[in-house]
Amino acid sequence: MASLVPKGLDRLTRYEALVKISEEIVIERNLNTLFERLAGLLGQALGFDLVLFLVHDLDCQSIAVHVAEKGSLFSQAVPLDAEYQMWVSTPRIAKQRDLPRGLKLLRDRGIQSYCSVPLSTAHWSVGSMGIGNKNAHAYTQRDLEFLRPVAAQVAFAVNEDLTYRRLEVSEANRQEEGDLWSRLERSPDYAIATLDLDYRVLTWNTGAHRLAGYSSGEIVGHNLAEFFPPEYVAQAKADLNSRGRGRPE
Repeated sequence: MASLVPKGLDRLTRYEALVKISEEIVIERNLNTLFERLAGLLGQALGFDLVLFLVHDLDCQSIAVHVAEKGSLFSQAVPLDAEYQMWVSTPRIAKQRDLPRGLKLLRDRGIQSYCSVPLSTAHWSVGSMGIGNKNAHAYTQRDLEFLRPVAAQVAFAVNEDLTYRRLEVSEANRQEEGDLWSRLERSPDYAIATLDLDYRVLTWNTGAHRLAGYSSGEIVGHNLAEFFPPEYVAQAKADLNSRGRGRPE
């Protein structure tokens, strides 16, 4: 069965589409906009009723399903289950009856043929992409082979986006932790001090001043033993050794 592609399609047309896709991936950094534009470019080389871009979320528990259809893009999240993971890990041309439960939306739209390739980098899988057609037997191995280099480039763009988002989350968490620590250090309700490996005081907050009666100017740079009785110093050393030396107390 011949592939249902636009009339007049030849190797040059597909090559030109690949070049344009490469250029778009380099230029466009917003994934939603990129997916919309890629769907338009793919339409110059392949026949389809919709394009799916399925991207693993940061928590690796769900998939963001981006559907490009009739010139527009919409997204939804679906659970990441074992059946889906196994199904999309292999390039394939599938009939409607072979689609996994996670791609129910394809059945709902009357898709009879689906051509799918994984989105994989050198280190991990970041999702998959595919084209769906309401006609049966719409795709051939030639269509699948055309999608492979497209998927490799899309995987690069998706991986960059995921990496950037992970860094943003990590930075936000560090900032939140730093803000909390700063508030605690300034609070008179929490006694916080840090010691070096010889139990000299490195920092001494307002709460510690209030509790112990010594200001930071008096105690910073001095050993605990100069200000506290032996039994207190022994207990402080035991606590520090159990939690990690130099940690806040």
